[in-house]
Amino acid sequence: MKNEKLTMKKHLDIRGMLAFASSSAAAYQYINRDSIIHRSSPFLKVVIWLAFMASALLLHDPLHLSILILFCSFYYLLTKPTVDEFISDTKLILMVSFFIVLSYSIIFRDVPGIIQGIAISFKIFLLFVPMIVLLKTTSISSMLYSFRKILPYRYVFAITLALRFLPYFSREMINIIDVQRMRGVNITWKTFLSIECINSILIPLVMRAIKTADELSMSVSSRGFGAHKKRTYLEDFEKTRDETRTA
Repeated sequence: MKNEKLTMKKHLDIRGMLAFASSSAAAYQYINRDSIIHRSSPFLKVVIWLAFMASALLLHDPLHLSILILFCSFYYLLTKPTVDEFISDTKLILMVSFFIVLSYSIIFRDVPGIIQGIAISFKIFLLFVPMIVLLKTTSISSMLYSFRKILPYRYVFAITLALRFLPYFSREMINIIDVQRMRGVNITWKTFLSIECINSILIPLVMRAIKTADELSMSVSSRGFGAHKKRTYLEDFEKTRDETRTA
């Protein structure tokens, strides 16, 4: 009986972790809101993200990283998040940071080791929070419009769409795990990297990804996506109309 309880606990643990990650990733969806960050250029937000990323990789002093954390937190608060959004956005980062600090505390068992773990958790915060701000405040259309002179719009569309589909495929993995367990596949932490589990999860996930990509391809083709090399944008028509009215 104890073995059965332990097995069920492992099952719930691995699925619970995936569900937790999926719900966190699903929170990073675009929200239409009137804030200074929403009105800012996507190109500027990408530059800010890269600046925080470079600072996190170059700096190692916890004091300097703490100052960057304050600036990054202020940058995030400019998006006017609600309390529920704040919890959804930060719960995964805080959980990972907690486990990093705990691991360093157990391994080194001294103050310098704990400080090193805190510094790494600060780096993770600086790497991911500006990315969350970019995803939550930037729509696909504005991303395409901002980067139209730098990259071909097809590449920008593909990259942006891939980021938006991460929560979808994480949910698909959870559903596949549930179905395979109903068929008797033993999926636990110990067997997760075995050939049987990889085949039972990876192959259906790849097939689902191919089917989704095919449906997406037909959807964008039916809307005339890529029919012309030079893409038109609604913002250009609105600017032309405003200039005509002014004249």
